[in-house]
Amino acid sequence: MDLLAEQSRVGLIPALILFHPSAEVVLRALELFSSARREDYDAIVPRLRSHPDPRIRAAALRAAAAADEPGKLLDAMGDPSPIVRATALVGLAARAGAGDGELERQFRDVVEGSSAEAQLALAQAIRARPAPVFEGALPGLARSPHLEVRRETVRAMSALTSETFLAPLVALLAEQTLRADVRRALVAHGQPALRSLARTLADESQPQSVRRHVPKAIAAFRSEAAASELTEALARRQDGLLRFSVLSALGSLRRDRPGLALDPVPLGRALEGALADSEALMRARRALGGARRAEVGGETPAREALAALLRHKQQHAVERCFRLLNLLHPSEDILRAYRALESEAGDVRSRGRELAEHVIAPEARPRLLPVIDDLYETGSAPEPDEPEKLPDDGEVLRDLLEGSSDSLAALAAYHAGELGLTRLRPQLTRLRDAAPPPVAEVAAQALDALPAGTG
Repeated sequence: MDLLAEQSRVGLIPALILFHPSAEVVLRALELFSSARREDYDAIVPRLRSHPDPRIRAAALRAAAAADEPGKLLDAMGDPSPIVRATALVGLAARAGAGDGELERQFRDVVEGSSAEAQLALAQAIRARPAPVFEGALPGLARSPHLEVRRETVRAMSALTSETFLAPLVALLAEQTLRADVRRALVAHGQPALRSLARTLADESQPQSVRRHVPKAIAAFRSEAAASELTEALARRQDGLLRFSVLSALGSLRRDRPGLALDPVPLGRALEGALADSEALMRARRALGGARRAEVGGETPAREALAALLRHKQQHAVERCFRLLNLLHPSEDILRAYRALESEAGDVRSRGRELAEHVIAPEARPRLLPVIDDLYETGSAPEPDEPEKLPDDGEVLRDLLEGSSDSLAALAAYHAGELGLTRLRPQLTRLRDAAPPPVAEVAAQALDALPAGTG
């Protein structure tokens, strides 16, 4: 049946399949027949209203509601199953509209009740017969503790669109199992939903568990307006995971619509930021390694962890550069070069380096290639004319303490205390007083470890 449905050939499914012994088969057939607006199964539906499975009785009742048979709905209000009664309630409420106090009371009882079956039936019936009278019920059902109820409610919100649904839909992006349905529902709401998503993406007070999934929801609109919102988001200061989500969404949007124009100005600014980050991280990592390591008394766990984290972030900064270059100058070779550089095989990395030298845009090539040679040890960088002047530990750690990365700041604070760098007392004090609790605690411990004085 699903194969025929995918091929838009539901008419080839025989109506007699409704006599199938499997309840799941009958339910799926009724769903497909209803969505295809077939009428050749009407004679069978009355038999199904006395079926022993309440789910099938409810599905048959939805067909009665669509056929405008109020008598059948009233009779079903006496059914022993809450599933059937909830379905009948939706059919009667759709006919009566707003203002029927008794129906509204019964609606509240189901929405606020603990019966998952009744809530699910309510949402399914609203989805099958959307009407403005149900706008007030769906946000309540979206808060149900039952996953399947929330899923069916989201689908009902696709059928019955309303701006009152936008806030609960955006909040449900935090739930992995619902995201695909939520994205479809938001797209069904059109431009108001896109504007709501853009506001959420820009609002730092919103939960990160929601904001990190907003870019992909914006990309689902597949429009120039969606592309504009995502490119503008690149210009805002944001955490690395959110920034990656925006870049990934833009890449997905470009793949879906290769001819879609992207504003090069914010992309260029983002590339400049990624190049600067790559260079700064490279210099910090070099400064903490090599001969400088011996000067401070060898490797310490904090220094080793800090160098590893700097390398990890440098890799992410280089990946951002490649993704942005691919958006500015679309070419499969750009991504192919990056994938080769990430290989564990040295010969593959060398080929990736050669390809990168040819495909990286001229404006980025002089800055990005040295970072690549440092990070992936391709051995292609020319010897500098003069020895590189690297910052000392205090300068490196000060920059990390004042940077935007909480994880780097925490390790830098610990290492500053370990080295007794009293000149960093002002930066550590600011972290202790203003940083998130985990970083503030490390800064406080570092301050306690510093010797007296201001050397």
